[in-house]
Amino acid sequence: QRLDIVIFDLDGTLYSRSNGFAEHMRENILEFMKSYLNIENPELIWEPLFHKYNQSLRALESLGHSFDREQYWNEARKGAEDFIGPAPAGLVELLGSLPQDKYVFTNCHEKHAKDALDILGIS
Repeated sequence: QRLDIVIFDLDGTLYSRSNGFAEHMRENILEFMKSYLNIENPELIWEPLFHKYNQSLRALESLGHSFDREQYWNEARKGAEDFIGPAPAGLVELLGSLPQDKYVFTNCHEKHAKDALDILGIS
């Protein structure tokens, strides 16, 4: 049976989870919670909410916080270029050799997904 499409996850699939970016984003999100939402000790509430909602943005909105989503994503994913480098050797060629349509799924904002793909050299 022929596959018509191939779907990839972005974070932790097209680039390694071991690059430190997930931890960096968590620190950015905790800082956002302190600075923009005035949440004291955000580390105490972040983890259980993240596990419940599988996304910090949804978790914060579930608490009734109102904020600019674009600003949230800008703060959460800033510094990506320091952690996400060019794609590992052979990945771009491998993806290019697949005849199927390719799609990337992610929990992050589309702009930031495109930025990560640009950093990787995958478009």
